Amino acid sequence: MDVDAAGARGWSILIWAAIRNQMAPVVRFLLKQGANVNHQTEDGNSALHMAARTTRSCRLGISELLIERGANVSATNSRGESPLFTVLRNFPYTGAVKLLLEAGADLNLRMGTGMTPMELLKLWLTPYEEGKEARHLILKYGGQNVLSLVE
Repeated sequence: MDVDAAGARGWSILIWAAIRNQMAPVVRFLLKQGANVNHQTEDGNSALHMAARTTRSCRLGISELLIERGANVSATNSRGESPLFTVLRNFPYTGAVKLLLEAGADLNLRMGTGMTPMELLKLWLTPYEEGKEARHLILKYGGQNVLSLVE
């Protein structure tokens, strides 16, 4: 079996498994079989980008597996988004933000629109509690507070 075989739009089996609930055992198996943890779809999304698209704790476990196996936490897709941007744009689940920051995600990376993680939080989530917690984590890990955010 070719564990890196890709289907439509470059989606590998690992990427399909990373976006599904309760698939950590499948992800673990594919990684043990040598699946490319940094394979990207045609639009540049990796398995880590896909796992970061939700707040569910089961995908946090998948993200941990991917990072343990060397997933690039600062890889960017065709929109210039790293997995951290994906988490922040979809909903900044604090566990996922902390995991990516602890793994060395680039806090000052600018996505394709030129925004940093802090600027993205300002636009999308400043009034919400999860947005505030994500902001504090980003500052704690050395992100630049380039905007005055509402407390």
